[in-house]
Amino acid sequence: MKQVDVAYIGLDLHATHSEFGVIDSTGLERQRHKLSTDPQIMNDWLDKLVANHKFLAVEEGPLT
Repeated sequence: MKQVDVAYIGLDLHATHSEFGVIDSTGLERQRHKLSTDPQIMNDWLDKLVANHKFLAVEEGPLT
């Protein structure tokens, strides 16, 4: 993904695998990514996301 100014990140948590979706400030979907539900793997992925500002929304549920 090319660098964006603002990345709005949605996280759908599941027991074994979770999915991230990223849209930019214009509402354009920039990527979707499925990862193992492992805090370190997910944090590493977020750290590598190239954006000046990152906003994360997490689905409310038993895993949050």
